Amino acid sequence: MFQVFMVLLGVLFSGHNETDPDGDWSLEYTVHEDGPTTVYKGVVRLFTTDTTSPCFNYCFDTPEGVLSGPKVSHTPGQPVMPFDTYTRGEKTVDGLWCEQFKDDQQTPRYFEFHVTRTEFDGDDVNKLLSQWGTDGSWDLNSDGVVDGRDLALVLNGWKT
Repeated sequence: MFQVFMVLLGVLFSGHNETDPDGDWSLEYTVHEDGPTTVYKGVVRLFTTDTTSPCFNYCFDTPEGVLSGPKVSHTPGQPVMPFDTYTRGEKTVDGLWCEQFKDDQQTPRYFEFHVTRTEFDGDDVNKLLSQWGTDGSWDLNSDGVVDGRDLALVLNGWKT
């Protein structure tokens, strides 16, 4: 039973650990599905072992969809991306962060961004209706309740 749980957990929460070949940065993040939304959450650390001005430059592979962020933050619904710049490609999010340090340091930056699908089908309508009247993952317009406005977004994004 425990092994089945661990396999399911691995499928639901995909963990990623990467390090820059030059030793300037490390990246740890998880990816999981929450209804129609894929959630990316993690930390980037810059290191000054070989340079006093390390840079993080990374391309996250993502599904197609709308870029957003957590409902509870200092900018609700917006990505929490404390990088110098980030750009949204068709199926990517690119992040860039450079820092100038005076001595040997390590600086973490925590991030969270979401990608919500914009194409839907009949199964999605069933999932949305099962959360009707709640603040569930199918609250596509982030107004605090799954309702007719969210259903309209699903119908507007109907796959043909």
